[in-house]
Amino acid sequence: MHIDQLPVELLRACLHELFLPVESTERDDLVDRQVTLSRCSLVSRTWRAVAQPLLYERIALVVGKSTLEVNHDRNAIVDDDIALEIPEQVDPLWRTLQTRPDLVQNVKVLRLDKRVENAAQPVVPNRQLSRWAAPLNADDWVHSSLLHRKFRAVFSHAQKLEQLLLYQIKPFDVRTPTLAKGLTRVCAYATDFECFGPDPEPLPNLVSWSGCGLKFDDVAARLLTAEYLPNVKYLAHAFSRANNVDLSSFPSSVRVVCSANTRGDSAAVAETTLYLLRFEALAAELSAGHTLAEIVNATMIGHLCLLDSPAKPARVLYRALLTEPALSGLRTLRIVSDGGYDWGADPTTIETLLKERGIEVIDTGEWTGDPTRGDMFPPGWI
Repeated sequence: MHIDQLPVELLRACLHELFLPVESTERDDLVDRQVTLSRCSLVSRTWRAVAQPLLYERIALVVGKSTLEVNHDRNAIVDDDIALEIPEQVDPLWRTLQTRPDLVQNVKVLRLDKRVENAAQPVVPNRQLSRWAAPLNADDWVHSSLLHRKFRAVFSHAQKLEQLLLYQIKPFDVRTPTLAKGLTRVCAYATDFECFGPDPEPLPNLVSWSGCGLKFDDVAARLLTAEYLPNVKYLAHAFSRANNVDLSSFPSSVRVVCSANTRGDSAAVAETTLYLLRFEALAAELSAGHTLAEIVNATMIGHLCLLDSPAKPARVLYRALLTEPALSGLRTLRIVSDGGYDWGADPTTIETLLKERGIEVIDTGEWTGDPTRGDMFPPGWI
């Protein structure tokens, strides 16, 4: 039997076994997956019918200047309609998404990135990577409300969308995720959420929200409330660039990662809140006479994770444990250091104190707290 004579169900099962799960976040693996699926879709009509839906399960759109040359004078752009034509002409994927809602229906993971100028480009030809990185024009994205509406119109068909990954998107219409009622995970970094219309609708199936360096306008900030995220279990809101987010509406059972407390001050909240702080910034604040309770707005800290720690953090930690009342009930400590750390020449002092207090030091492994590589939930927290 020729392979083209295989029943579609068997061919689909073979391709599912061959490729990595769509949930994988390793870029190299995903590029290989997309390139191979793209080639499979060119074998025959039968193969295309099976491979193409898998190919569109995970896509990425890059908001930034395209590397392709376009014969347009950008200074001549005067209205939204013309501005909208540029990404359609420079990128076949964006045009395909607008004309093929049947393919958009297969999208499970959507990633939006801001293009970093002069960044190293993938070795694989752009045509093979088209489902991985498709450019939209950054200036048009910011200034064209029509482009935002067009984007929402496209992804209103993405009813299978499960994960939304946003990296340095400014601005992003907070109503867009609510188009996908099945969305279970949002991971965002350095993104400005704004509301370009009526209030957003709830996301009833969202389980995990991870944000780092985010900014919200007053309407968009309502998204991070129990009313709009009624079933969220894990929520990270670290190093915020705005102070208008209030997490107090979430029950204490929600496991939160934050850099400043907006949940209230209670033993129940302390048990499910992990404070994510940068070591050097914390040391500077303490040296300036501020207390840890003032820094994080909490009198009880049960879990602490310190990023960018020096190789020998014992002296600062030992002093903080002895002098900061907020750490009297500390239960777990995570220390993230590039290249590892040790307690110094005399580790027994700090180790004895940690043991006496019953503080568990948890190894973070390869997790570095880099928001561009995944969630802001350190190992053992979820």
